[in-house]
Amino acid sequence: MHKYLIFSFLFVFLVSCQKDPCENISCQNGGTCVDGDCDCPAGFIGPDCGIELNPCNQKACDDQGTENCVVGTNGEARCECKFGYEGELCKTVWENKFVGTYIASEDCSGNILNYVLEVDPGPDPQQITFINFNNQANDTVTAKVVANLVNANVFEIYVQYMPFGRVSGAGSIDSEGRINWSFEIIQPNDTLNCSGLLSPN
Repeated sequence: MHKYLIFSFLFVFLVSCQKDPCENISCQNGGTCVDGDCDCPAGFIGPDCGIELNPCNQKACDDQGTENCVVGTNGEARCECKFGYEGELCKTVWENKFVGTYIASEDCSGNILNYVLEVDPGPDPQQITFINFNNQANDTVTAKVVANLVNANVFEIYVQYMPFGRVSGAGSIDSEGRINWSFEIIQPNDTLNCSGLLSPN
């Protein structure tokens, strides 16, 4: 009986004398001490949670298409895209959205024309080229018409001189990949005001 009392006393004495492992630990930025180590909240590391992680280090923004990475008020990183790029990581090049083969349906001053039209990138960045732009007055004559991209979805056909007249206009691409455009062809004897829809082929 005495041995049991002595053992119990020693156990309680030893336990009560053990030092709290978190007594001298100070965790920063909302960290909590667990068994002598700081358990850090998301976004912080280090022995005392004093090192703040940069969210932009975890964001895989495209090196070529990104102006810079910024951290919003909610702590999330966001890629700021350069002119000519878009998307969460700035990997989408504007002109690549337009590139392809289309079924063109055009109405020029009441004359309807349907044909296959191709769009290529360039010749310069943020430009697209309509490869086989048709001339309604003579459908055996085609031309390359270049357009400047105003933003990710809108283009402008600056004034260009073709064998069949002066061309200018504008258009845009929708979420389905269809291109709506309108343009004017000024010819020696008349002016054609045209509108059209290009549907992906």
